[in-house]
Amino acid sequence: MRRYQDLHHRQLTCGLGGKYGALETPAATNVPGSREDSATWVDQSGNLWVFGGNGYDANNNYGELNDLWENNPSTGLWVWMGGRNTTNWNGEGWNGVYGTKGTPAAGNIPGGRNGGATWTDASGNLWLFGGNGTDAFFNGGLLQDLWEYQPAAPAAKPSFSVASGTYTSTKTVSITDSTPNASIFYALNGALPASKYTKPLTIATSATVIAVAAGPGHSISAPASASYEMIKPQAITFSQPASPVTYGVKPIRLSATASSGLAVSFSVVSGPATVRGNVLTITGPGTVVVAADQEGSTTCAAAAQVTRTIVVNKAG
Repeated sequence: MRRYQDLHHRQLTCGLGGKYGALETPAATNVPGSREDSATWVDQSGNLWVFGGNGYDANNNYGELNDLWENNPSTGLWVWMGGRNTTNWNGEGWNGVYGTKGTPAAGNIPGGRNGGATWTDASGNLWLFGGNGTDAFFNGGLLQDLWEYQPAAPAAKPSFSVASGTYTSTKTVSITDSTPNASIFYALNGALPASKYTKPLTIATSATVIAVAAGPGHSISAPASASYEMIKPQAITFSQPASPVTYGVKPIRLSATASSGLAVSFSVVSGPATVRGNVLTITGPGTVVVAADQEGSTTCAAAAQVTRTIVVNKAG
């Protein structure tokens, strides 16, 4: 069975007003008001865009909305990108500001509405046609206007000071972004909504960090992620076998332990000897080098190899 995750939950009895913050300014507390019949898109970075619908504004008043929001699903971050944060005084939608047909302008905005047809073109532009709403002169009804919205260029993808990998000690991870005046938000181990990045992160246990950047004049960046597997170090204690010995000596029992408690294995690095389990058999005179190893586990790093040398003299 597929399971659905509520990424930004607030209990309600009827509907809750939006928390808009400042225009084009990301904040972990931002969230649109409860609504229905909104226009929606997904951009080329995988971010969700929402426009209007019937719902609750910043003052918890119900009506036709014409606010534009962007959301990054990886972090739960919302940014109010355009339109008004209130409905009209009588609950009807604000009128559209159309400007000149075919000419983009920062002040243009569709009127409050619900429904409408939406699509995203190959260049990443968002298109909206019609819906039930308010025209340029505050007349309500079914609309047949066609709008194109070009999202601002996304902020640069954030960077991590420590690369993904497996580590045996606590790491201090800084997150940076090259976009001027951009804010960085991060989610640790999927905990949403994201937190604003203000200082380096201390990673002491295995963790995955997802970060995005956003700021005035930019849409939300593509998410950057880093995964850190933190495992324990271990060391081997290998008792020195008797040395020198005389060829013909009985098999020697080797003794070594790992600080992790995991089993240690032995091998002959060089010299006239064989090993089976922890029993070393001398096969001739010379110098024998034997090694102790522990290869690690899902929770422990491999131990550094430890060697011991045994001098074997000729008999007689």
